[in-house]
Amino acid sequence: MADWKEIYREQGTVQANPSKQIVKLVPLLKREGIEKVLDLGCGTGRHVKYLALAGFYVVGTDYSNDAIAEAKRLVAGLSNIELIQSEMSHIPYEDSFFDAVICSHVVQHGLRSDRDKSFYEMWRVLRPNGLLFLRTTSRKHRVYGKGKEIEPDTFINISELPDGDTPHHYFSDEELRKCLSGFDIVYLEHHSFPPEPNDFWKHGLEEWVLLGKKR
Repeated sequence: MADWKEIYREQGTVQANPSKQIVKLVPLLKREGIEKVLDLGCGTGRHVKYLALAGFYVVGTDYSNDAIAEAKRLVAGLSNIELIQSEMSHIPYEDSFFDAVICSHVVQHGLRSDRDKSFYEMWRVLRPNGLLFLRTTSRKHRVYGKGKEIEPDTFINISELPDGDTPHHYFSDEELRKCLSGFDIVYLEHHSFPPEPNDFWKHGLEEWVLLGKKR
């Protein structure tokens, strides 16, 4: 087991291609006139690069210095990008700075206080009617309940996961809606992915995919 700082330090890039969800999102962002996008918890920059090449001005933040260093190598030569080391619960930008925020499997890795701060920060840095695209884990996940429960529905020391030393929180529909009470929910969908050979996650994925608009 490891946490993400250790994974990035020892393995570098572990996810190289943009997710299908982000690829599908880009036409919607363009239709909405989005220009400035924050990738909160950008890892080694796969979505930062994809979005920048699609024409957006992209800021990527991550708590791992090693991830940010790897991302800088990936996007070398692109000028419409900023990469910054920071915690997800502190976004170093002014109110209403961004047109859209994407947060792909990041917010579940904090304890309750950090998750609450992170949801508020995402809301704060979005302009009115700005878009939030969120992916996070569901309580239907195959490893829900494994490891040591340190807060309600939050577990650590999960031997079945490669990042099992990192806290994993599993959301319900009701909890997500409560956390995002400052947003109008455009859609909230539950997606299931079975395990696949050579899959980094080993146990597939049960996730919530949400698009919200800041009130």
